[in-house]
Amino acid sequence: MSDNKEFISALFATRKAQDSAAEKLGRTRSNLETEIEKYLVTFDQALKSGWTKTQLTEAGFYDPVRLSPPKRAPRARTKPTPQPPLQDQPSEGVSSAAVHNPTDQQESHHES
Repeated sequence: MSDNKEFISALFATRKAQDSAAEKLGRTRSNLETEIEKYLVTFDQALKSGWTKTQLTEAGFYDPVRLSPPKRAPRARTKPTPQPPLQDQPSEGVSSAAVHNPTDQQESHHES
């Protein structure tokens, strides 16, 4: 019974650490996005004051395009992958000849 308590305590501790890390990461990301926005405004002000983008990037400033928050990744396709028909086992109600060579069956229908 003691093992169960220790196991459950370990699970709770792990979950608490995960939650804490996720919250900290969320706050840090929010702060980063705020600072990037400030950088973009400041970079734009530098451009308006006469600097060129090339001059600023050559001076070591980051290109604002590289600092933009990442766009969401496109959703993965949920379309099932087509499966090739089974060659060894005929479908119900279909002769094995139709499975192995469907054109033979189609031709026999056209001859009738």
